[in-house]
Amino acid sequence: MKVKCFINIPGNGDLDIGEIYTVYGMSIWEDSLNYLLADDDRPNWYLAKRFEVVDSLIPLNWYFIFKNSAQQASIKPLKALWGYKEMIFDSQHYIDLIEREPEALGFFARRKKEIDEFEKMNEI
Repeated sequence: MKVKCFINIPGNGDLDIGEIYTVYGMSIWEDSLNYLLADDDRPNWYLAKRFEVVDSLIPLNWYFIFKNSAQQASIKPLKALWGYKEMIFDSQHYIDLIEREPEALGFFARRKKEIDEFEKMNEI
């Protein structure tokens, strides 16, 4: 999935207006849809309303989880996730990625490479 930035918010990541980014995960945090992008290969979450979708194909190996009160209540504002295996099945990975834990960044780098290869094979 690819998105094009049309709004840059100063102090909230260094994105370029008009630039196209690959999406490596999606989340619903409270009532906002967010995209996981790699800004200079560093994973960051960005509000989806800052982008327009330019390629809606999502990777075949993505998973989805809807987090109701019985599931992973430790991150209550996080309501849903789409993404690679570790993002969905390891409840700590989401937090570790935000906190830049080396192991989580390593998983992200491997999954980013896989998604980038998938994107390249399916270019329109």
